[in-house]
Amino acid sequence: TFKDSIALLEQDPDVEVIVAISKPPAARVRGEILDLLRASKKPVVTIFLGEKPENHEKGLYHAHTLEETAKIAVQLSKGQEPTGEADAFVVPEIALKPTQKNIKGYYSGGTLAYEAGMLIKEAIGSGSLDGMDGYILNEAGHEVMDLGDDMYTQGKPHPMIDPSKRKELLEKAGQDEETAVVLLDIVLGYGSHEDMSSALSPTIKKVKADAQADGRELAIIATIVGTDEDPQDMDGQRRILEEAGVIICESNAQAVNTALAIIGKPLVEEVKPIVDKEATTATIPAVSKTLNTLLTTDKFLNIGLSSFAAAITNHGGKVVQFDWQPVAGGNVQLQKALNFLNKVSLKSEGK
Repeated sequence: TFKDSIALLEQDPDVEVIVAISKPPAARVRGEILDLLRASKKPVVTIFLGEKPENHEKGLYHAHTLEETAKIAVQLSKGQEPTGEADAFVVPEIALKPTQKNIKGYYSGGTLAYEAGMLIKEAIGSGSLDGMDGYILNEAGHEVMDLGDDMYTQGKPHPMIDPSKRKELLEKAGQDEETAVVLLDIVLGYGSHEDMSSALSPTIKKVKADAQADGRELAIIATIVGTDEDPQDMDGQRRILEEAGVIICESNAQAVNTALAIIGKPLVEEVKPIVDKEATTATIPAVSKTLNTLLTTDKFLNIGLSSFAAAITNHGGKVVQFDWQPVAGGNVQLQKALNFLNKVSLKSEGK
């Protein structure tokens, strides 16, 4: 749980700064988590995606974007005064037609999609982040989609692995005369596609060429989520995308702000004052023996995607691979129907 994680990080001598990331929790849960974090002897950075904090507390910093979160955490780890100020960026010159007003965001996961939806919503001044039908935001022609949502992954590989849904949506967005910018995330690491940039680049080139043939310029902006130690070769992924005409940004917030600036709706992040930390009576609990054991084991059971098992083996761990898929491809209605039929069958056999 969240509280257990805080306790683990508090006791770990190698942890200098604690970072807590969450979508907006229930008010009671939010209060309990913040009270516990205020009891920490270490500097803490929090982000509840979707919220726009008005201030920081001394030793407890409240970020608005993931970029600000990372900036503050790094500054604190270096003993610097935290500002969280975003990197400056150059807005590319894109020759948009008057009809091109909309941003489309096709994300492989919910966290970056939620951040993108939040920032676009703030810029246009309307919309809700309800996540209905896989849309984090669907307002006034702007779309932000979480393609890792259950409705897109039932019986299918996750979009971090399978690019097919994003290819389909890229082509659809490119044909829409009102599309100005398409946002993408490229997620590296274990369990992800071994070369997502190469998988997407032919579609990206075609979509941009088709738009150009129609007299339109289409901006495609991507964020690469990874490090230079990931197996996919981050620099190589970047080169492939740039050769396809993709604009690469250093963070998701920068990508969204670039998109907003292109359509003439730039956002300006305000500097937050630092106030005294609120008092708390909470105490961080001791870490249970079970959790401590979990952190020191080198033996694992991997259920599902076998590439995770390979990564564990390659790093000297011991793993048992259990191949599994959800019944009925994860379709809840079919699962209920099969469960009912099984019960009827068992009753018939008992007569």
